[in-house]
Amino acid sequence: MLLHKIIVLMSDIEHIFSPAYKHPRRGKILRNYLRIRVRASLNRWFHFTHEHFLDYRVEVPDYDVFLAIFRQIFVRHTYYLETKNSSPKIIDCGGNIGMSVLYFKYLYPNASITVFEPSREVLSVMKRNIEGNKLKDVKIVEAAVSAKDGELEIHPRGNAASGNTLLSGISEATPKKGLAEKPYTVKTVRLSPHIPETLDLLKLDIEGSEGGVIQELEDAGKLHSVKEYVMEYHYYPQVPENNFGDLVKCFERNGLGVQMYFEDMPAASEQLSFAHNGSYATSLRTSPLKK
Repeated sequence: MLLHKIIVLMSDIEHIFSPAYKHPRRGKILRNYLRIRVRASLNRWFHFTHEHFLDYRVEVPDYDVFLAIFRQIFVRHTYYLETKNSSPKIIDCGGNIGMSVLYFKYLYPNASITVFEPSREVLSVMKRNIEGNKLKDVKIVEAAVSAKDGELEIHPRGNAASGNTLLSGISEATPKKGLAEKPYTVKTVRLSPHIPETLDLLKLDIEGSEGGVIQELEDAGKLHSVKEYVMEYHYYPQVPENNFGDLVKCFERNGLGVQMYFEDMPAASEQLSFAHNGSYATSLRTSPLKK
């Protein structure tokens, strides 16, 4: 177990300094990351509720979840974007506490961002993190993206809204981590009306609804308006409407290839299963197919 932690740490450091990612202040990110890991080990006693890194100060409803998100976004660069446009247009579906918005603004301070988040557990926190850091050109939409406009129940599955899903099949198939929170109703919106003529990046982390959202974009003729997609794909056999093959075929018939990769590897003592609550999410990134 200790060996695995050392390997993960070394891999994270390699990601921070990798020339594949063009970003500033790598040394400060490393120092912040090491300090955050130490604080996470002390959190059981101190219950930290705020954190600072780079020039950001953030409210943290759950420190363990914060560490996982910080590592995923600022260390592993899961949502990395490289573009010549100094003011890219970005849509962020599943903003949680706003860490992905902070990351996009770290990469491109002049980015124009629309962020969707339906979960009441984190909405107010995300607003305070965005407003408190004086981020400009960020629009918050208090809704879940879906294949249809309307209302649906959202099912809480994890602390700080990590894993919240619109799909009851996913909720029934996975543990709720002891949460007492019951499903509640949220607004749902189609994504296509929010897509501009050209969008530099569409990020999706919407816990099993990604297939329906992508299909709706194709049906609306908006799939080609997005230069690059990056998403977490959540496979559950109980949810046939989010079929991986259908998702890939949708992209491919529109001239987009799909790169798939695990965000992290489990320790030898851990076991992947269909019932796991997403710690080993599979990420997808698209790029135009060569003709």
